[in-house]
Amino acid sequence: MRATEIKKREGYLGTYQASVAVSDVQQMVFSPTDAGPCWMLPEECQARRKDNILSANKVWNFTKKELREKLKGKYITYKGNTEGLKRVAANNDTPVSEAIQKVEEGWESKAFKFCGREAS
Repeated sequence: MRATEIKKREGYLGTYQASVAVSDVQQMVFSPTDAGPCWMLPEECQARRKDNILSANKVWNFTKKELREKLKGKYITYKGNTEGLKRVAANNDTPVSEAIQKVEEGWESKAFKFCGREAS
């Protein structure tokens, strides 16, 4: 993500109290020294600063394409439906799913997100 130098007050800083000054460099990424997102309460900012690894795992079932790629690595080809592909994979010691650790994403060192989208 690119950085922007605040060259002058007009055109860069709005009418509200600024958290940056002229000649500062602004980035759309939260740094470790930032107070956190303005839409969070201070207690919530501290609690959600870092990624939080949750105790529950999520099971990811491989897609048909992923299973074909895994079997292709063992020189096995199969043309058919997903259930048949899963049987072939299981018979050839190829996993059909994997457990993924659930993570509640923190804000530190991450790009700003506005309305669920990243800032550009």
